[in-house]
Amino acid sequence: MDDIKKRSAPKKTCAPNTLFLQDPSQFRELSQWDVELRQIEEGTMNSSVSVWAGLDLQMIDLSFDKAVYQTGVSRPDILAFGLPDKGSIRTWLNGSPSDTALMNFGSGDPFEGVSNSTLTGLTFGIDIRRAQRIADDCGLDISTVRNDALRSFVSDAGKLHSLVKNKVRFLIGSAAGPSSDSEESDMILELLEMLVVGEKWADRRNSKNRTRLAQQAVEFMRAHLMDNVSIGEVCADIQVSACTLRRAFQETYGVSPKQFYLRARLGAVRHELVSCSPEESISDIANAYGFWHMGQFARDYRALFGQLPTQTLSGKMN
Repeated sequence: MDDIKKRSAPKKTCAPNTLFLQDPSQFRELSQWDVELRQIEEGTMNSSVSVWAGLDLQMIDLSFDKAVYQTGVSRPDILAFGLPDKGSIRTWLNGSPSDTALMNFGSGDPFEGVSNSTLTGLTFGIDIRRAQRIADDCGLDISTVRNDALRSFVSDAGKLHSLVKNKVRFLIGSAAGPSSDSEESDMILELLEMLVVGEKWADRRNSKNRTRLAQQAVEFMRAHLMDNVSIGEVCADIQVSACTLRRAFQETYGVSPKQFYLRARLGAVRHELVSCSPEESISDIANAYGFWHMGQFARDYRALFGQLPTQTLSGKMN
């Protein structure tokens, strides 16, 4: 690595390194996978690479002003993908990407591509175990991303990509980066959401938008009080992750989505009990709202209203 003007290599730290490469092949020393970059356009190349390396996340901002050929194999323990800037990629895995494509390097999979005269963009590497834990906690399915790297353009969401690029470049350029393990987890979650589902997850991270999401979820819940739908179904309907929905409900209502939905259904049962006919039974009404375990239903009802369903019914009769 004698040709690298700044010789510090990326480490597991929160400090970025900016390096100027004499040859693009030196990029291999900086990335988290087996990659080869070769200049294929005549002329003196100017290149720079800024690297931020955390505990389980590596982010690289790269720039080459001549066309390069890239090939290699991603590491099986790293989930790797790239966000090229507009007009940077000529071909990728025998395809022609759009200007807003996200390129998935996969996990332990081969890749090949050719850039245009100017190649700029961001690459990311996430420890696969950390990525899977965060995905499981937040209801994201990253199995396709992990197992099918040949789906090279898993997302085509220009607005969202621009937001992420601006944020990451600010973090790298300001020498800040995520300052704690929880902030690194938040950054990883944001990248996974982008990788899995694209534009429909964009613009969900300020409080006003989260309040709107919570309200949309409540509308769906109210329309399905008798269906006992899962929170996953709620998320799917309004196109939001479980983590984002949980945060939205905590900020807006002070309870989790599951608690809110349970209490809404219990409230509907209580309304029925105070207005039902003598022929209707507690179990029939509870069953209609998806409560089949009567013991658990009675405990939940009492915890919320301070009395058993039978007491509500007897009070109404009296």
